Amino acid sequence: ACENITTVLTANGQTISTHVCNVHLRSGDFNFVNCSRLTEVTPINEPSVLECLHQRFLNDTFYTCAGTTIVAVNPFKDLPHLYDIDRIQEYHHHESLNPHIYLIADNAYTSMVR
Repeated sequence: ACENITTVLTANGQTISTHVCNVHLRSGDFNFVNCSRLTEVTPINEPSVLECLHQRFLNDTFYTCAGTTIVAVNPFKDLPHLYDIDRIQEYHHHESLNPHIYLIADNAYTSMVR
């Protein structure tokens, strides 16, 4: 249980009192949209990871890496360009290293063939 109470100044200038366990530090100038790897989130905690995934979702970026795992967020809409033949070729020829299910598939296939 969290017993300590602290006062926090919010980004909009509001002062609130809360339990210390409810406070999660975050870098105000961190660019979550361009962060394709959750291991780069600073500091790495649940609120900052969720904020990163949320900001990338709002920017129509649905794949994010978490170490060797890929996190996929359901866009709830059709995105044919995300899975077309050009995208397959892009990952097959290693022209893109951005997180995508095709990158995982290509890495798995390459490892299997070795």
